[in-house]
Amino acid sequence: MQDQANTSYNVDAIPTERTPTRRPDMKRKLVVVGDGGCGKTCLLIVYAENRFPEAYVPTVFENYVTIVPFEGKSVELALWDTAGQEEYDRLRPLSYPESDVILIVFSIDFPVSLANVQDKWYPEVAHFCENTHYF
Repeated sequence: MQDQANTSYNVDAIPTERTPTRRPDMKRKLVVVGDGGCGKTCLLIVYAENRFPEAYVPTVFENYVTIVPFEGKSVELALWDTAGQEEYDRLRPLSYPESDVILIVFSIDFPVSLANVQDKWYPEVAHFCENTHYF
């Protein structure tokens, strides 16, 4: 029997043999935002699938789900990957409803992405996600 703590899948292509056999004790939603090309997708794929993507493919919206243990319970963690490009500024807020956590990311080798945390991402998240935790 597969350990549920290591079970993850992309919701667009759920392999039957990797689907958890029991319902999680709770569900949580985490949305990742930040400039395009700063590593949001890589971060989520490494976490959810334990592999590093070979090529860069810009993301519009992608979702991953993984089961993680927390305080003796199993948690279904929905990971929402968003598009950081400006042309998606009007669509991105559709990802925010019912989020439990918003993770704002930047790239250490792209200084503009760090400046945009304060100038763009924090104000956007504060506006659309008043009662949501963000980091």
